[in-house]
Amino acid sequence: HDLLIEKGEWGNVQIKTRMCPSGVVVQGASERRGTTLDECLGILVEGTNRKTTAATNMNLQSSRGHTVVRVIVEMSRGDDASKLESEAFFVDLAGHDNVNTADVGGSRLEELKQINRSLTYFQSAMKKLSNMSISGKTCNYDDQNSFLGSELTMLLANALTGNSKACVV
Repeated sequence: HDLLIEKGEWGNVQIKTRMCPSGVVVQGASERRGTTLDECLGILVEGTNRKTTAATNMNLQSSRGHTVVRVIVEMSRGDDASKLESEAFFVDLAGHDNVNTADVGGSRLEELKQINRSLTYFQSAMKKLSNMSISGKTCNYDDQNSFLGSELTMLLANALTGNSKACVV
């Protein structure tokens, strides 16, 4: 779901993630411009307040999905109109819950399975990237198969390939 639109409108918005030669494209997602730190933080708080949480046996406020925030930073240099642009991704992964101990059913069970599945694909992609780094190789965007397993890994393909730096906390 797009956390920058009202929850009641979520069903009216179709977000599509596609791999293109130039990178990953997300069609239909909201974009907001912030020119100050306070404006940017306000946008993050707005989205955070729309996150869906639900109780499980393991967590009273379990996030029901991953959150991916892409921040594009632009810097202009004086009068020569040159511009530098960079993007950063901030990701809050929903936790892995054990199907047997979470004690959920119906739509919550399906959410749990989808979250676990995407975390498995993410783990696999991270392991492959780690092994490539250890062997001195870099993962280029052409190596898309590592990212096609889930929308989460596909969304993060730009941040994890080529001339990118990643940090997992």
